[in-house]
Amino acid sequence: MPFHDKLKAKTDSRGEAAMKKRFLALFSIFVIILAFFILKNRDKTDSAEVYSRLAPLQGFRVEELRGTHFLLHFWAKWCAPCKKIMAYMPDIEKANQGKLKVIKINYDDNTLLVKELGLDNVPYLFLYRNGKQLWKQSGYLEADALKLAITSKL
Repeated sequence: MPFHDKLKAKTDSRGEAAMKKRFLALFSIFVIILAFFILKNRDKTDSAEVYSRLAPLQGFRVEELRGTHFLLHFWAKWCAPCKKIMAYMPDIEKANQGKLKVIKINYDDNTLLVKELGLDNVPYLFLYRNGKQLWKQSGYLEADALKLAITSKL
């Protein structure tokens, strides 16, 4: 192999290594910026934007949700504790008729909302009024404990 070809091969391998280092540095910066924006936007779940995300889920109009308390119930078909909560949820709705709207949201069908709220399990319950979160519960809750939690916030 002529000297010129040897020199070119050596230069190419150094150039590739430098290019890989630059790429990794830029990629690392991109990941850090992306993580910053994700963490920054997680806090927006308590804002009034919650109305615009919830209203289309069950045909509610935004005006119907303003000024009322509403309970978000994240559930899944495969979740045994969710089924237990679903069994007594109609009683909760009847007991608080006119004061509380219950919105059931399927965990598996609403992955974007689940990610925005940072949910990693079900059941998950949120109590809101005017776009502000008043209470939340992760995991199963007995009917009496849920009634007590809701009535203390109404």
